Amino acid sequence: MRLPEDPRDVTRRAKHLRKRGKIQDARELLETALERWPTNIFFWNMLISCCGDHPSRGEALIQRMCEAGVQPDRTSFSTLANAYALAGEPAAAEKVLTRMEEQGVQANIVTYGAVLKAYAIAKDPDGAEQILDKMQKRGVRPDVAAYTTVVNAYAKSGEPEGAEQTVSRMMEAGVRPNAKTLVTLMNAYANAGDPAGTERTLERMQKNGMRPNITALNTLLKAYARAENTEGAERTLEVMEELSMTPNETTYKTLMTAYLDAGDLEGAENLLERVKTEDCHLQPHVVSALEDRLRWKQSCSKLVERLHQSEEPAGAWAKFVAFWKALGLRIKSLWPGSGGG
Repeated sequence: MRLPEDPRDVTRRAKHLRKRGKIQDARELLETALERWPTNIFFWNMLISCCGDHPSRGEALIQRMCEAGVQPDRTSFSTLANAYALAGEPAAAEKVLTRMEEQGVQANIVTYGAVLKAYAIAKDPDGAEQILDKMQKRGVRPDVAAYTTVVNAYAKSGEPEGAEQTVSRMMEAGVRPNAKTLVTLMNAYANAGDPAGTERTLERMQKNGMRPNITALNTLLKAYARAENTEGAERTLEVMEELSMTPNETTYKTLMTAYLDAGDLEGAENLLERVKTEDCHLQPHVVSALEDRLRWKQSCSKLVERLHQSEEPAGAWAKFVAFWKALGLRIKSLWPGSGGG
């Protein structure tokens, strides 16, 4: 690989490669550049950022930096914490904060944001709250992104009350929720299967002058799907059309889920017919996936019907559920009084 003469050109090329998803090419370029400029901390930090969700690679690079006489800085540690976040290791991400303190490197909002993200990904709102308190005690004022990440931790764990309290807390601190914050709050209600709460938050967005986007309406659609309310899901689709929004892949997948979870095979069949005959801007593999889900549900329904007709239906159902549990799959209640899986 031909190396540019100017280090700034190396940086620009590496960023371009990363943006295009050519991570391996970016890594090779940066490794080659470090052979020529071994103390360039920008190259080291960009190389750490190419580790993605492999924090062990980041740790190895930190070690190599030290051996090359380069002291890891705030960006180095923040990027390492982000790698632990992506790997779903919040405790390890938090330990990066301790290492920074020990080495006299002050964490900033970016570092704390990475640790908050780690707890959000792990669906641990209590851990996220503790980090929020810690950063304030260290004199780092949480911004809207930090508070929204804590809201996301509650959203992922399906705890809208905690999410609402966090939004109230940020407003008391003089930080105004933005559209992303409120969509995340909608998601908390949606994950809890509470379409009413989701819709109230959508109305709150509109009262604050925020125009709902496709993500917000897909979140409302998910709330109705979780509640197995197909009428509400259909109304949401109508609202999208009224707002001249183009339903996307997530829209149709969520709507299919609503029909299938509610046992409305006719509605699911009509939806599939619609995406096949109308210009819904879906890739062929997405349409095939929707069709596969419908066929799977139809097959399950036929199997359940056979179980009903068997001489010992209760015993047959028990074997059916035991079989799927052995595969580690979650079974919804298909048999009256079975309690599901």
